[in-house]
Amino acid sequence: MDESDTEIARVIELIRRLHPRAARVDLHVDLDSHDTEEAQANKYAAPGVPSLTRLLDCIRQVAERHTVAAAAITASDPASDPDDGAITASRAIARKVARSDRSQPTSGTG
Repeated sequence: MDESDTEIARVIELIRRLHPRAARVDLHVDLDSHDTEEAQANKYAAPGVPSLTRLLDCIRQVAERHTVAAAAITASDPASDPDDGAITASRAIARKVARSDRSQPTSGTG
């Protein structure tokens, strides 16, 4: 198990522990938190972090246990992303969040 696998295992354990305490969560994804071999979101992105596939799996696991009340996808600098890898990742993340929506429709009064 490499360092990335260990970090993912920690995240999954934290998700599992959070479940009884919070039904709804706000999901914040920094694009520089996934593998720079796939996309260079900004100049601060570092190698050795999870792949987009792993990141999407973590999002799936969050959404299976919680209602995602809000989501933010941040930290993209187009100047650092000449191949559009970060925007492609953003779209995949947004689709994963949207497909996992388990919220109930509101009455329009909030």
